[in-house]
Amino acid sequence: MPTELRTITARVQAPLDDYLKGQADALERTKSELIIEALYARFPEAPKEPSTTASVSALAAGGREAAEFGHIAGRALCERLGRLVSAQANEFIDAEGRRGTVRTARGKNKQWGCLISLRQRVDRIICAHTDDGDTFTLIEVTPEVWEREQRIPPEKHGEPRPFTLLGMKQAKEFGTSLPPITLSEASGMGDDLVQMSAFAKARYGGFKGLYEAEGWDWPGASAATTAGTLACKSDGSIAAFLRNRGWPV
Repeated sequence: MPTELRTITARVQAPLDDYLKGQADALERTKSELIIEALYARFPEAPKEPSTTASVSALAAGGREAAEFGHIAGRALCERLGRLVSAQANEFIDAEGRRGTVRTARGKNKQWGCLISLRQRVDRIICAHTDDGDTFTLIEVTPEVWEREQRIPPEKHGEPRPFTLLGMKQAKEFGTSLPPITLSEASGMGDDLVQMSAFAKARYGGFKGLYEAEGWDWPGASAATTAGTLACKSDGSIAAFLRNRGWPV
């Protein structure tokens, strides 16, 4: 029998709420999901439903890795398409002053997700797909096309999801193909971006600590992708940089 679900209400200060909202938007999660993950990380002994603990843990790990890759790769692509607008979101301003976002998908995943609030505030939506984690095919769709062709995901715990989905078929039919982008041509980055992020978080608590340890100047919003470039300059590739510092790749 499934575990009973209960609602917990918490009051938090505005700065923390704003931070959670920014993280949730960037990772396409809800604030509740992030809070629950944080609670389980803080109290790993907390009870979970015995019959589903293993499968839920595996799915959560896979989901986090996919979200992390999408976030980092998306920001790298944003930098190739314009100027990043913040230190967290996958959004850019192009040469004509238009605001855009990059949504990413990898391998067999042939659909993209976009927060409703994000779709409503951008002028361009770039759907990027990669098979190797490095070269991305790009299709641009307008927010209007996305809204018209979107798929509404199932509700979770009786609440509507904050995002909608668009499939490859609809993107190709109603979108505009853009020149592909290979991240390694500029910075040597691909799937190694995920490993670099994991290394920085585990070893130094984040990219800020990594920059301090390596003596690099802090670049602000482009910290993740700039770290890849600096790693390549230092050791020839991100993989070599990580191996030389005892990180398994």
